[in-house]
Amino acid sequence: MKPFPLLLAASLLSLSVLAESTRFWELNSYFDFGRGSLEGLSLRSDGTLRLGPRFDLLQDTEASYLWDLAADSRGNVFVSTGSPGRIYKLPPNGPATLFLEKPDLEIHAITVDRQDRIYAAATPDGAVYRITPDGQSAVFYHPGTKYIWALAFDSKDRLYVATGDQGALYRVDPNGEGKLFFQSPETHIRALVIDRQDNVYGGTDENGMILRIRPDGQGAVLFESPKKEVTALALDSLGNLYAAAVGEKRMNPGQFIRPGTAPPAPPPPPVPQQAPRVPPTIATMNLSGGSEVYRIRPDGSSQRVWVSREDIVYCLAINSQGKLLLGTGNQGKIFEIEADGLYTYLGRSPSLQVTALLAGKQDVVVATSNAGRLYRLRPEFVSQGSFTSDVFDAGRSSRWGSPQAKQELPPETAVRFETRFGNSSNPGLSWSPWKDTHLGDSAASPGPSRARFLQWKVVLSSTRADRTPAASAVRIAYLPNNVAPVIEELQPTPPGYRVQTAPVVAQPQPQPRVLVLPPFGSPTPPPPVPARIPPSAQMIGEKAYVGVRWWAYDENDDTLTASLSIRGENEKEWKLLKDGISDMAYSWDSSSWPDGNYFVKVIVSDSPSNPPGEALSTSRESPAVEVDNTPPEILDLKCIAQGKRLAIRFRAKDRQNAIQTAEYSLDGSPWKTILPVTGLTDSSEEEYALESEEVSGSEHTVAVRVSDRFQNVAAGKVVCNPPSPSPR
Repeated sequence: MKPFPLLLAASLLSLSVLAESTRFWELNSYFDFGRGSLEGLSLRSDGTLRLGPRFDLLQDTEASYLWDLAADSRGNVFVSTGSPGRIYKLPPNGPATLFLEKPDLEIHAITVDRQDRIYAAATPDGAVYRITPDGQSAVFYHPGTKYIWALAFDSKDRLYVATGDQGALYRVDPNGEGKLFFQSPETHIRALVIDRQDNVYGGTDENGMILRIRPDGQGAVLFESPKKEVTALALDSLGNLYAAAVGEKRMNPGQFIRPGTAPPAPPPPPVPQQAPRVPPTIATMNLSGGSEVYRIRPDGSSQRVWVSREDIVYCLAINSQGKLLLGTGNQGKIFEIEADGLYTYLGRSPSLQVTALLAGKQDVVVATSNAGRLYRLRPEFVSQGSFTSDVFDAGRSSRWGSPQAKQELPPETAVRFETRFGNSSNPGLSWSPWKDTHLGDSAASPGPSRARFLQWKVVLSSTRADRTPAASAVRIAYLPNNVAPVIEELQPTPPGYRVQTAPVVAQPQPQPRVLVLPPFGSPTPPPPVPARIPPSAQMIGEKAYVGVRWWAYDENDDTLTASLSIRGENEKEWKLLKDGISDMAYSWDSSSWPDGNYFVKVIVSDSPSNPPGEALSTSRESPAVEVDNTPPEILDLKCIAQGKRLAIRFRAKDRQNAIQTAEYSLDGSPWKTILPVTGLTDSSEEEYALESEEVSGSEHTVAVRVSDRFQNVAAGKVVCNPPSPSPR
C-alpha cells in the first residue's frame, strides 16, 4: 500500500504565503462519493473506490417483473415472471427459453426438488404447480388461498408453502398430501428459509416478525423488527440468519405497491372481518422509513448490519465467499455486507429493482424488474472503471492545485486522475477538455490559471482479473481570486459620544479550539461564508467627541484593516487622520478643531491576509461630520415684576446648529425646562417668554441656560427687583 502523500507544498509554492486563505475540496466518505457518478467501480462504506465485479447481461425478457429464481442439478436456472405468468429456462450455456406459460396468472415463487422437478406458486388461483423436466405441468397442491409468497423444501423432501390473507404455513408430502402446519398471528408470511435441522423460519407482514417453527409444528417469534414487512431471509454456513425488513408500521397493514405503480388509494370503509385483505404482490414500495437488514445469531442475539433511508431491499443471498448480498430498488443497486460494519456498493442494473438473487458456486444470477432482465454477477473484477465527481463551485475564479489521494496499487494495476475546468455550472459550456493530472505533480498546472468550477475523474484499471487498485480521500487545494473588500455603510456617529473600544486584557488565557462535526451520515458542511450582520458599536458620552462608523466585509474572509483621512468643507486635499484601525468605528476629540463641516474617507484593505502586490482595498466618503465647540448666545435677557409673578424674556442664538434645550432657575431652585414662544425647538435662534410662579420678597435672581446638540452650553442671569408699593 502506498503511503498517503503529503499535501504537496512545492505544487503550491506561489500560494505558500497565502496558506491561511488556501481551501480544500475533499471527498473522503461514502456520502461524498455518492454525489458523483460511478461506472464499473464499487464503493465501500469507508469511502474507498475499487474496481467492480463483472456484471454481464444474460437475457432481456419480455416481462416487466421477474419474481423468483431457482436452479436444478444440471445447472439450469429457472426464473418466474408476472403478467403473464411464465417460467424461463436458462441453460448453463445459451439463451433463455420459455419453459412454462400461464397467461392469466402470476408466478411469485418457484423451487426445485431432488428430481429436478419445478414447483411454481401461482396467483390468483392459489395453486402450486409441479412441472417435470420435459415441461409437463399439473396442480400439485392447493392450500385454499389465493396468495402464495414463498416455497421451500426440507431435508425430507417436504414442501412448505407460505401464504397470505391468513398468514398460514402449509406442509406438503412428496405425494401431494398437505395440511396446515402453522397458523401465524400475522396477515402474510412473505419469506421462507429452512436450516439443516429442518427448522422453518418465516418473515411476516404487518408487524415485521421472524417466526421460528420446529419440525413438530411448534413455533414462536424469534425476532420482531421495527419495520412493517420482512421481505427476504437468508442463512449462511455458520447458522446466522439474515433478514431484510422495510416500511413503517401503519394502521392499515397488507397494502403493497407493485414496482413502477402509484401508491394505493385510501382504504375503503370498514368491511366485515371475514372479508379478504388487499394482498401484497411484492415487497412494499412505501419508501418512508427505508430498509434495515439484521443478523440473528444461532444463540438468538441480533444486530442491525445495514440500513438505508432510500434503498428498498427485495432479496438476499449468500455468495460463494460467505458474504451477504442485497438486491434493492428503486435504483437497481446491489450491495455486499462485509465484516466489522462495512458494506460495499457493487454496482447497479439499468432496471429499477433487483428482485431475486441466486448464488451459485462462483457466480450469482440476478433477476430484475422494470424491466425484466437476467444478469450474471461474476467474482472477477472488470478491467477498468471510473468515478466522475460532481461539479464543484469555488464561488469565484480560483487557482487550483493538483489532486492528492490515498492509493493502493498492487502490481499490474493503475490509478489515473483527470481534471477539467470552466466558468459555468454546465460542463458542456466552454469547459476545458479532460486532462491527465498526476498526483502531486507541481511541474504542470492541472488546468487553466483561473477557473471557478472544477470536475475531476479517477480511472482505475488492472490487467489481472483478481486484482484491483483502490483510491480514497481525494482532495484538491484551491485559492479563490482575491476580491476587494466591500464597505456597505458609512455614517457619522452621534456628536458628544466616544466609541468604546474593547479593554486590553493582560496575558489572556488561551481558549480551546472548537470544531463542530456534522452528524454521522451527513455530508461535510460547505466552507463558511462571511456573516452579513453589521457590527454594533457601544458609545460613551464625552463632550467634543465626533466620529464615524462603517460596515465592511470581505468575500475571501480576509482580515481587514482601515485608514481614515479627513478634509474640511472648502479643502481639496485629504489629510491622514488615523491608520491601522481594526475596528469598524473611530472617534476623536474635536475640542481644538475649528467649527465647520468635515468629510472622512475610509479606506479598507485586506493587506493583513495578502502579500504586497496582491492586497486590495476599497474606499468610501462619509456624509458631513459637523464640529461645533462654540456655545450659543443668550441675548436680551430681561425680568419684569408683575404683581406676585416675574415675567422673563430672552433670546438664544447659535451660529451653526439648532438650539436643543433651554432651562431657568429662580433663586437657585432646580432647573426647569422652557419651551420657545413657537412651542417647537427647531431653529438656531429662538425666543423665550415665561411667567414665574408667585414670589415674595424684594429681590430675585433669575438664571437661564441653553445648549445645542453638541452639548455646548451658555448661561446668563438677571436680578429682578419688584417695584416699591404705592403710598396710601
